[in-house]
Amino acid sequence: MLRHLYPDERARARAVGVWTAVCGLALALGPVIGGVLVGVWNWRAIFWFNLVFGAAALVAGALALPENADPARTEAAIASAGLRIEERLEIGSEWSEWAEEHHASVGRKLLRAARLRRNRAAYLERYGQAACDMMLGDCLWHVYAMIGKLHRRVYLLSCGGPAR
Repeated sequence: MLRHLYPDERARARAVGVWTAVCGLALALGPVIGGVLVGVWNWRAIFWFNLVFGAAALVAGALALPENADPARTEAAIASAGLRIEERLEIGSEWSEWAEEHHASVGRKLLRAARLRRNRAAYLERYGQAACDMMLGDCLWHVYAMIGKLHRRVYLLSCGGPAR
């Protein structure tokens, strides 16, 4: 995300530094704030604090972050890593949105992913490792794509050379 928000290397280095500092500060302040909340109220205060803080972070992210990554920047990042794009596939369509609206398919995928994670041994015994991995990958792909965490562009990469 930082590579997309800060294409300039110097600005990106500064952003990584700020991000690291905030993470360190959060690591130090988390137990202190948690202790104060438990001391003033009870342990439930930590959950209410996280709810309010998480909601504020969600709103701030929705306002400040771009809707999705610029494909040109993604491809430049792939090329700068020394990889070549052999093929670019756009696999998204409005079909998944329609299916979710009419059949709640992503909700089913989320439930299936939860079952696969919770009772992995039974699925492994019945279907095998490769099938379980594919089922879980399919479920998570649909869930992440629907909530906007995943762009529906797939790259087939190889080592070396410039992007096409």
